Amino acid sequence: MKKGLTSFFAAFHMHDNFPGLVIIDDIGEFFDERNCQQRYNSPRGRELAIVRTLALCRNAISHANDTGGTCMLLFFDTHLGDTPKFLHIYKRWVNCIYTIKGDGIGSFIISVSGMDMVRTNVAKYSISLQYLVLEDMYENEEQRHCLINS
Repeated sequence: MKKGLTSFFAAFHMHDNFPGLVIIDDIGEFFDERNCQQRYNSPRGRELAIVRTLALCRNAISHANDTGGTCMLLFFDTHLGDTPKFLHIYKRWVNCIYTIKGDGIGSFIISVSGMDMVRTNVAKYSISLQYLVLEDMYENEEQRHCLINS
């Protein structure tokens, strides 16, 4: 499946009209650990494959935006645990990261961080009567180490 993703973005410059938004669901599923390790002959082959693909995606989106279009990339990565496995990679290649966590009592905490953000904005939502309700919003003072593109 990774081949289809890279082929799409490698040929992105050939489009006459660019999409306004490209959505990739569960990007981590495109990269099989074993296949990536064998292909790159490295125990960190999956990370290398993700970095190369994100660089290609970013280049394609930048090309679309440089030619007068407005194109954005939105991708999802599902993970279990406290920290996404590839968060350090995503911080390098993605302008804005939204993290959604359940609090265990029916609410969801959405935090936003980005490459140029030092603080994290956090909003707490709950689903009440089939509506999304904002319960609380605050700014996290915790310092974040965000990478800035060169």
